Parts: sequence; structure tokens; C-alpha cells
Amino acid sequence: MKKKPLIATIALTLILLLPVMFACAPEKEVEPEDTVPATLVGPTEGIPSAPALLLSPIDFSGSNWKPGELVIIELIVPEGIEMPSLEAGEDSVGIAFGTADDEGNLEASVEGVTKLNYLLRMGWQPNMLPDIETYNPLPPGTYTVRATGFDSGKVATCALEFVPLE
Repeated sequence: MKKKPLIATIALTLILLLPVMFACAPEKEVEPEDTVPATLVGPTEGIPSAPALLLSPIDFSGSNWKPGELVIIELIVPEGIEMPSLEAGEDSVGIAFGTADDEGNLEASVEGVTKLNYLLRMGWQPNMLPDIETYNPLPPGTYTVRATGFDSGKVATCALEFVPLE
């Protein structure tokens, strides 16, 4: 018979102490919002203008992106330059994308079809071959490239220079 009052006393004590124990538990640390800006680095030397740019790699790298995040890289189109598929109110076209690694580093490259579509501004024939008659490369000059993290919303920019062939 003595067991019941003892069990009841222990149960009542636990019921009364549990809220106090949780109320006094340290709060979970909240990680500060990531305020380190992301970076984007493009080619350090000018890319030869068309048609040689088809053979030239256009690679980007960056850091401080959210690990595992999709990063979209866009060429900002200056006013006065027409770009296929660019609709009113849009200022850029996607030229590359990549996923940040576990440390937030990014590697991405502009692929051949993108070079044809947006840097050489070529149309396509019905048989899916490039239409040489529509060849209208971007003029030489320095362009701005913008990278945007899909999850974090971080934005970084760099310059991309196209130089005339010598």
C-alpha cells in the first residue's frame, strides 16, 4: 500500500517540475542571417568576338552562395541591343546556371547553344541547324553579368568583355 502514495508523489512532482525545467532550458541559438555577400568571377581576359567565341570557354566561379542552391547567371542586355526572346520589361537573358557545392562555391559555363542564341544571336532553321543568314553577334564591349541565388536571393555581378578579333 505504501507504493501507491510514493508513485503518486513522484508523478505529481514530475508534473509540477516539467514546466519549470522546460521554462529554464536555454533557448535554441538562432543563426544570424547570412550577410556575407556572394561573389561572381568571370573570364579575366576579353573573349574574342564572333565567331571565335564559339571556341573560347566562358566560365564563371563564385563563393558564399547557399550550399546546394541553384544559381542563375544572366547577361544584362544594354539598351539599344536587340536580343531574341527578350520581352518588353526584361533586361537580361540566362546564359548559364550552376549549383553551389556544400561549401557555397559555384562553377558554371556558357554552353555552345547559348553562345549561338544570345552571343551570336543566330536563328534556327526548321531542321534545327543554326541559320547563318541571321548571324548578328553582340558588338565588342564590356557587358554586365548578374548571378542570382534561387533560394537565398543573393545577387552578385561581374563584367564580361568581348574584344574585336585582331
